[in-house]
Amino acid sequence: MYLTKSAVLDIALVPDGTAWAVGEAGTVLHYAGETWQKIEDPTDETLHAVAFAAADDGWAVGQAGTILHYEGANWDTVNAPVSAADELFDIALVDGDGWAVGQRFNTVSHKLDGLILRLAGGTWTEVAIPRTAPLYAVSFVAADQGWAVGEEGTLLHWDGIEWTRVSIPTSTALYDVAVVGGEVWAVGDQGVRVRWNEEGAHVELTPYRVPFTGIGFAGPDAGWIIGGDSTILYYDGATWSPIGVPVVADLFGLFVTEGGEVWVTGEGGLVGRVTAEGWQFVTQPYLDADLTAIDMLDIPAGWAVGGWPLQLDAGVVFWQHGEHTWSPQQLGDAPSLFDVDVLSQDEAWAVGQDASVADPTKAGVVWRFTSGSWALAGYPDVSALFAVEAISSDDVWAAGQDGALLHFDGTKWQKTPVSENVHLYGLHFRAPDDGWAVGERFVVSGDPPRYEAVALHYDGLSWQETTIPPGPPRLLAVYALSGEDVWAVGNLGAVLHFDGEEWTVVQGQKAYNLLDLDFAGPGDGWAVGTQGTILRYLGNTWTSVASPTDATLNGVVSWPDGEAWAVGSQGTFLYHPPTVPRYVYLSLIRR
Repeated sequence: MYLTKSAVLDIALVPDGTAWAVGEAGTVLHYAGETWQKIEDPTDETLHAVAFAAADDGWAVGQAGTILHYEGANWDTVNAPVSAADELFDIALVDGDGWAVGQRFNTVSHKLDGLILRLAGGTWTEVAIPRTAPLYAVSFVAADQGWAVGEEGTLLHWDGIEWTRVSIPTSTALYDVAVVGGEVWAVGDQGVRVRWNEEGAHVELTPYRVPFTGIGFAGPDAGWIIGGDSTILYYDGATWSPIGVPVVADLFGLFVTEGGEVWVTGEGGLVGRVTAEGWQFVTQPYLDADLTAIDMLDIPAGWAVGGWPLQLDAGVVFWQHGEHTWSPQQLGDAPSLFDVDVLSQDEAWAVGQDASVADPTKAGVVWRFTSGSWALAGYPDVSALFAVEAISSDDVWAAGQDGALLHFDGTKWQKTPVSENVHLYGLHFRAPDDGWAVGERFVVSGDPPRYEAVALHYDGLSWQETTIPPGPPRLLAVYALSGEDVWAVGNLGAVLHFDGEEWTVVQGQKAYNLLDLDFAGPGDGWAVGTQGTILRYLGNTWTSVASPTDATLNGVVSWPDGEAWAVGSQGTFLYHPPTVPRYVYLSLIRR
């Protein structure tokens, strides 16, 4: 199910911590602090702007002169001196009053003129203005200090009595306006940026040849500009600098609070949020996909795998093509997939389980990506497979339930004997003759019977079990940096380290489970798990990192420059940009 495919054109935060967004085809979305919900369309007309004075006092405007009012329960159409030929592009609320700007067709000149409406005492009336082209944005800092911008470089000022034109040296269309520190900023087509104060106006033609669609400030030294082609610029009081965004989309709506919280909206149902932890893309296009693993190359190409939990045996792979674009590929009636390993742009391996198979000892599956497509890889009967490690095209290992441990030599698969009461969940090979497998063993001799952690080491000839200290009942992932530097994670937040001689419990007895880990190098690692848990290893210490989601995180991959990706339940993609300590929450709506 998708939330919306329509462009989301504007967003407003409400004093109670909730948010509303509006867009094409009457789209109205409500954020109650955890998830977005689509409200039954109160109109079919495109809504361009939304603003709230209080939790039970909101307004939205749009095509066909549409004005909607929200009073805590429903959005209702409000009468105003407009016609179906009029269009309203923006709205601002100040001191109990409201202002809306837009365009009206002039039947005499047969051109579009600017239009301004005022809300006072609950009634909308048209306000006289100088003859102008269409107006696209309005901003008020006080009842007697308002600004509006539009086509042909139009800049209007309200002084509490009347609207007057302010001359600026540009005829470029202006799409948004903001006031901060006694200065007026406006942005518009072809990357134009205008700065006006009592000394006059300065017009800058920036290097960005895209329309700037929004501008907002948290203060004189904290500003944001958004625009086409995922453009986001940040102002530190002196310089505007580009900010990387992990999506490809035109951005339309911007809301900045005095506290520095920033929200953006865009095409394809995009709603984004900036917090102290970083960008969080909180619309969820592939909400019903559970992503279980991710692997990528040093170049922007990789795979994430998982399944549709509401559809029996509906596996899915996500292919990253382009810097931050993920696209789903359904593998027909494929099973759920639990792990993936990427050898090159042309080859990848994935393993999982076909739950439709009556005999669970034959439910394991192996898929291989070659020649541009995925196909089953001709494997023996085996239980569910949870991990795969491809050293080369003719040296592939897979591990799973009931002691499943397989090796592919390029021609055939061979089973490695492991006790059936052992389940293996994680694999990692540092070299063809240096590999690790971790999991759990069911011990029936205890009172009561119990599970205990298992770690096996491969030396190129055979697999040998190593001794695990008491504590974690299950290990779920392993990573070997060297023979003397091996890490494993598991249930109850377990973190274990192997120094070449023995395993040591570094952490345990937590309220979360750790499901995967990855290292970009010695002293540089990540671990993820349930409850949106993210741990960072730097130097010689594991620390918890603020996470933008409560979803279970099943897989993580990272690079030496600090860049990382993580995936999880509810279609969750998280992105950590290089060298910048912030996460991007990116979940995609299923189309």
